[in-house]
Amino acid sequence: MTGEALSPPSVSESDAGSKTVKSPAMVECLHLHKAYGRGRGVFHDVDVRIHRGEFVCLTGPGGSGKTTFLNLLTGQETPDSGIVLVDGVNVQTLGEQKLARFRQRIGVVYQDLKLVPNWTVFENVALPLIALSKGEAFARQRVGQVLSSLRLQGKKTAVCERLSEGERQRTAVARALVHNPILILADEPTAHLDNQDEALVWGLLRNAHLAGTTIIITCHQAPGIEMQEAMYRLQICEQRLVRHGVPLPRQPVC
Repeated sequence: MTGEALSPPSVSESDAGSKTVKSPAMVECLHLHKAYGRGRGVFHDVDVRIHRGEFVCLTGPGGSGKTTFLNLLTGQETPDSGIVLVDGVNVQTLGEQKLARFRQRIGVVYQDLKLVPNWTVFENVALPLIALSKGEAFARQRVGQVLSSLRLQGKKTAVCERLSEGERQRTAVARALVHNPILILADEPTAHLDNQDEALVWGLLRNAHLAGTTIIITCHQAPGIEMQEAMYRLQICEQRLVRHGVPLPRQPVC
């Protein structure tokens, strides 16, 4: 990232066998290169560090690499060269099973939502809790709480393929938040929402941020002033990432 030189941190082996580092950063990319075929460069020698508890809005024109950047952090895509570290884990070194366990610590709102269409809203939202072996009583309580906060309490037993576009998007947001992840990656999480529901989503993301969650979102339009003061912007420009703005200090949560 322009203006912030990074040096590779020392790498060690974790108990799980994956390569980890001790770092204040939640996300760290070193000399990242990514391209799609000849002449379709996305990132060129990118160094970027996102610290724990930061709220980042990733911007750039269509096709500039916003979704690709999020996919690199979840291990859905791999860089052509360079290192991608998330919570100290070198994502590229993880096998399929370890990568699946690693993703359980992250909440993701995909641009295409990736809901299971013939499952109910409850079943889709409860999926991260089931993967973490939370009990049924806890899952029902927690899912109900999150659905209520997104005006979905009456849709708990509705099949997702029968929901409106806005209801499906709110369901995807609920699934990303339900397990209190350490990192939330949200690809245009309010793209299909009206003003009321958009405000609900921003409020929940703001609360997660205040509780210490690191959040990286892509934005199709600027959020309200309160949210702009809480976040900073990373802009994709000529295959690089450039930081704009300085967020206000986050108050510690007791």
